[in-house]
Amino acid sequence: MKKRFGIFVLLIFCAKLLFAQDVSFNANAKNIVQQGENFYLKYDINQKSSNFSIPSLDPFQVLTGPSQSTSSSTQIKNGNVSHSYSFSYTYVLKAPQKTGTYQLQPAQAIVNGKTYKSNQLTVQVVAGNNNTQSQSQNTNTQTQQNTSQTGGGNHFVRLNLNKTTAYQGEAIYGSFKMYLSNRNLAGFNEIKFPEYNGFWVEDVNNPRQIHLKMENYNGKNYYTAELKSIVLFPQRSGKLEISEGNFNIVLQERVSSNQSGSLFDSFFGRAQNVPYTLESNAITLDVKPLPTQQPASFIGAVGDFSVSTMFSHDSIDVNDAFTVKVNIQGTGNFSLINPPKLNLPKEFEVYDPEVNKNLSKTANGSSGDISWIYTIIPRYPEKYILKPIEISWFNPKKKSYQSYQSKSHEIYVNRTADFKEENAQTSFSSSEIEMMENDIRYIKPIPKKRAKPLIGTWYFWLAYLLPFLGFVLIVILRRKQIKERANIAKIRNKKANKMARKRLKIAKTLMDEGKPEFYNEVIKALWGYIADKLDMDIANLSRESVAERMQEKQLSEDLIKKLLYIIDICEYAHFAPADEENDPKRIYQYTAGLITKLEQNL
Repeated sequence: MKKRFGIFVLLIFCAKLLFAQDVSFNANAKNIVQQGENFYLKYDINQKSSNFSIPSLDPFQVLTGPSQSTSSSTQIKNGNVSHSYSFSYTYVLKAPQKTGTYQLQPAQAIVNGKTYKSNQLTVQVVAGNNNTQSQSQNTNTQTQQNTSQTGGGNHFVRLNLNKTTAYQGEAIYGSFKMYLSNRNLAGFNEIKFPEYNGFWVEDVNNPRQIHLKMENYNGKNYYTAELKSIVLFPQRSGKLEISEGNFNIVLQERVSSNQSGSLFDSFFGRAQNVPYTLESNAITLDVKPLPTQQPASFIGAVGDFSVSTMFSHDSIDVNDAFTVKVNIQGTGNFSLINPPKLNLPKEFEVYDPEVNKNLSKTANGSSGDISWIYTIIPRYPEKYILKPIEISWFNPKKKSYQSYQSKSHEIYVNRTADFKEENAQTSFSSSEIEMMENDIRYIKPIPKKRAKPLIGTWYFWLAYLLPFLGFVLIVILRRKQIKERANIAKIRNKKANKMARKRLKIAKTLMDEGKPEFYNEVIKALWGYIADKLDMDIANLSRESVAERMQEKQLSEDLIKKLLYIIDICEYAHFAPADEENDPKRIYQYTAGLITKLEQNL
């Protein structure tokens, strides 16, 4: 008894929810139809209604309808029960032969004693193709064979380009669009886009779902869909051809079949999947070469750009790093731009730039900005005036090269207390080189005494010979010093231990502060020490290359394993929880001892 009562209460509750719903009454139909085309007109109302009526649908002919359907659903989410209902009335209409725009007035229905109206529809009737009427009447009496056919004039794919003449490196926008005489697309078997010989290609849009829409092309209506859009950048001048692409599609077509013996099939026909092979059109482009006499600062950029530069410091201590940022903003062939070259003094050590990109694909190429951040370390204290940074590109709109030139930048490199001449990676400063031309002064002869002539005496010859020997000795020592300073590898070897200790000092400070950057600084100390000691480019350091080089130096396997072990511990410490193995104090002591052992063996 209680169970029946509960069900009764639930039914009353659901009924209240039904009547509590806001009434929604909508009409739906195609916005554009062809002459004589059959299409659906559907009315949806979310509550049970009575006295449903529609206005006159002239000049459209009602073929069937209304067919009624009902659906309901119940959802329980987070303990809340919701119900939805839908009542549908569907008509099949045939479009008139007269083109124009027609209004379908609202339908009416009564819900709970109140009259509701649907929305009004606007339907445009456009000129149809020659075979539209026969298709709508399903009088195709020729049996289609289930074999691949060419699209011919009814179905095809076009490659549309926004230009067929362009400069080398200039962006060309292209779109592959499929044209179908009906909208019965069942799917794709295989798509093979053409080869783009002589082009750099970037995808702009590659849709996963195909949406057909009506379009008039050469006086004929088609259902069209974009298959792919791209941007082409020609890499050489002359006549460049884009060949045909192949697109294997499947269309669902209704065909009659007199062989089946079925009265229903012979009258209405049956649906059949028919494969078609469509080809896109081949296109030849005329690519013009860039003007001759390219500027020396040309970086391969073609488009509309603006450039800016920024220096991080005006004054810095010797052996400390500063940065130079070069930013290029605009639209063009960003993917083909070469990094700008900096004209820096030989006393400056430059690392490979960090590249940051913020780009989006457009019809004119990539749009946004790209920046290069160069890390630079001055190795000798002095006042320097850095030469302007020059960058040139070609602007297709203006048909000429454009250039940017920054201002010269003055930077003071300060001498520090721990700086030593023998640690510098340069032979001499410019001022020292200029002084060498004048450091030999005229030697004033010693006046002769009449009473005691000096010429011919032994101390005369000794006094004459000593300056010459001293000069020879100075030249020899100076040349030796120049060779040692010119030998960067030797200098790096000498300073390796000191630079590593300096980095470890920074690591200890981070360790005392409890910062996780401690592990990164330890890795920098080890990699920097190995690079300086073994004369290796820090950008090419790896576990394998370091192990191989240390084996060449006949170091023990134990030292090699210890070095790689501490590097692994530091690299994984960022992601692993703290434990005894990656304890900072233990790692610091272990690293300091390892560098000492390496210094004794290298």
